[in-house]
Amino acid sequence: MNKKILIAFIITIIPCKSFSQGAMIVEDPGMMLQQGVEHAESFGEMMTQTSMFLEDLNMKYSEWSENIKMYEKNIKLATTAGKKVLVLYKEIDNVYERLEYFRKNLKKSSYLSASEKIILYAEGAAACKNLMEGKEDLIKRATEAADIQAKSDGYRSLEQIDKLIAMVRSVDRELLKAINHANKIVAAKRNLINKTKSMERMFTVKY
Repeated sequence: MNKKILIAFIITIIPCKSFSQGAMIVEDPGMMLQQGVEHAESFGEMMTQTSMFLEDLNMKYSEWSENIKMYEKNIKLATTAGKKVLVLYKEIDNVYERLEYFRKNLKKSSYLSASEKIILYAEGAAACKNLMEGKEDLIKRATEAADIQAKSDGYRSLEQIDKLIAMVRSVDRELLKAINHANKIVAAKRNLINKTKSMERMFTVKY
């Protein structure tokens, strides 16, 4: 706004002191002009400062709001990642339990020879070999992925943990194949022994 126009506007809005006991008091026009200029400058400075303050406040609020959203997202991702790591631990534990269960069943089986038990157990152990040897590294990788920081890609971290879980489950499936193979051999031998005993009873001559 042109300064002269602004001054003229200010002068028009400054209340003139008039009519005191019927007499008009005339003020100094030069002083009124000076007061108008000072008021305009003061008002303009105040509005400028207020505008800058509000703009800065808005920027700080936007930044704070974004930080809160990012924090909430990372908390959720970190919680999900922690749960997935627990799933990974459980999957590894399942493999170990299954292998030990397999060993105990082979040991007490009366249908298999000692050499057959060793060979069948070796097949199951071979399926788990890489997992057992790399278990510590696998858990370390999962734990590091679950440590989701403010600037990290949390979704990619979840994907990494999912891949580790899938790898352990694939080991478990290979172990199950070895166990099923052993069960088929045991079932076949049991069936053969039962048939042999049945034939022996059929042809046994009693005196």
